[in-house]
Amino acid sequence: RAADDAQRLGRRTLPALAKIPITVIADDPSLQDVMYVYAYKQGVLRTKDDGAHWEAINQGLPSGDQIVFMKADPSHPGNILGFTKSGVVYLFNNGQWTKSSIAI
Repeated sequence: RAADDAQRLGRRTLPALAKIPITVIADDPSLQDVMYVYAYKQGVLRTKDDGAHWEAINQGLPSGDQIVFMKADPSHPGNILGFTKSGVVYLFNNGQWTKSSIAI
């Protein structure tokens, strides 16, 4: 699955993200043209048009924290779980991150 996401990301990003170091990739299988990446010093970026345009969606993300893993919420299309070094954050479809009470 990760290899599929990486291959799909490669087709979708150039030239938009060619010079930005990407450390995490998340795909939402229920939303065909939507993909999320975590980019060093950029935060979380989202495309809704198969990589033609990317937007930063960092509102509510803990300052100075880094996402180390992201996963689409299979029961709620457009929502993403983000695992950081200090805990779990949840991205609601409106682009607002919220710290979760889920312990890891």
